[in-house]
Amino acid sequence: SSLKGFMLLVPSASSVHTAPIYEESRKAAEKIHASLLQISGIKSLGIRVRDDMTGFNWSKVPVIIFEAGYMSNPEEDVLLSTQDYREKLVEALVTGIADYFLTK
Repeated sequence: SSLKGFMLLVPSASSVHTAPIYEESRKAAEKIHASLLQISGIKSLGIRVRDDMTGFNWSKVPVIIFEAGYMSNPEEDVLLSTQDYREKLVEALVTGIADYFLTK
């Protein structure tokens, strides 16, 4: 209940299945991360590399999992339930994704 913040999960560079998509996944995550940090008061738990996500292993294109926060944290649960905050998250995601494609 004390854990708070968003995180982005990307596939591992060390897995034979995900090595080909790691670099682009990481670049996209960095753009999205930078955009999310523009939201006032948001806390980041960073970009985390995972090698245990089955969905990553099947992907042939860059892939990211966005974890918006912790509903087990009472303060963040309230925040995540507001339309205003969710809209800020979506706007930041769209901006980050657009930034990624504009710099390719």
